Amino acid sequence: MKTILTIASVCSLLFASSVSVASTEEAPLIPPFDPMYEQQWVLSNTGQDGAFEDIDINAEAAWNIRTDAKDVVVAIISTGIKTDHPDLQTNIWINRDEIADNGIDDDGNGYIDDIHGYNFIDRNANNDDLFKPFYSVPSGTEIAGAIGAVGANGVGIRGVAWKVQLMGLKVDYRDHDYPIAQLKASAIVEAIEYAIDNGANIIVMEDIVTTYRSWMMPMPATSYIGLVLRDAIQKAKAANVLVVTKARTTFDGVAYPSGFVDSNVISATNISDFLNKDPRFSNAIVAYDIYIPGGKSLTTSIEPLYEENISLAAGYVAGAAALIMAENPELSAAEVRQQLILNVRPDSRFDTTFNSGWLNVYDAIRLPGQKKTQQYATTVNEHIEAKRAYPCG
Repeated sequence: MKTILTIASVCSLLFASSVSVASTEEAPLIPPFDPMYEQQWVLSNTGQDGAFEDIDINAEAAWNIRTDAKDVVVAIISTGIKTDHPDLQTNIWINRDEIADNGIDDDGNGYIDDIHGYNFIDRNANNDDLFKPFYSVPSGTEIAGAIGAVGANGVGIRGVAWKVQLMGLKVDYRDHDYPIAQLKASAIVEAIEYAIDNGANIIVMEDIVTTYRSWMMPMPATSYIGLVLRDAIQKAKAANVLVVTKARTTFDGVAYPSGFVDSNVISATNISDFLNKDPRFSNAIVAYDIYIPGGKSLTTSIEPLYEENISLAAGYVAGAAALIMAENPELSAAEVRQQLILNVRPDSRFDTTFNSGWLNVYDAIRLPGQKKTQQYATTVNEHIEAKRAYPCG
């Protein structure tokens, strides 16, 4: 039997603090039917590779409550998804109203042959993932594995949700200047609207940033990109769709949509960003909602079929949100967001520099509408007033 440590004891393990252990809980252990599962330390940390034991997202305990989110549709706005991946194939979303490869828009949604999603770059239904974006931005296939690699199938790894519907919406994150970024923004906005119109419950995407002389810069909310993106996020809010974004620290501001103050947007990042001592990050607005233990974690990929990536925070949070929605279908997108934030594993250092704590899937799924830990501010302004976030300058 695995002992699940309380918040106090987990913090003392990671940071060697003097906080004493208040109590422990016992929960049955899910057997690892997937051969590479032991390499997914973010899901279950047993001290492999010298890590601190139990510093993970508490997924294993949550799986004793629910592993299945088969009716939840998660739209991944990224580089597409490798739809024939052996660990993803049975979890790929299918448009039941469309007939594949007949050249007809059978369901009348404006998109021909969109069986598994759509390619908003080439304007066709070929949304297979063929490349990796620049820097540490994960591919859609890598994000998909964190959300919903098929669990207990005897193949590879498992996602947070063992069964879920993964909708691949292909856009391009490789562009770097405003003219191309505007085209990119139009593709992203169209992808958001497609997800809303085609039944997505959750949208996962990266923050949009621009670059100037090879430096990442903030995207003004009043810019063309900011305005059209804000309108799309508002449409998602009206449709009760949760938007999970991998927040990206810029050198002089905040990126979007994580910078929008909306009850349906939750921003996530890896704790490895917290350990980044690069002084160029020192004047950034920090307004993240939730954190994932940092470092490389194994996920699905294109070739080879499994690779490590350090930027899977949004995927893990989206997988957790899918389980919460499946277990508690009466909750709104805003309530699911609150459930995730209210049940983090806090760390005292987040109080002065960051906003929240680590994702805790177990507490989030088992306590609907209840506060397990200290309540945190839920808007950018509240974070700033609480001195958990700060403006530039």
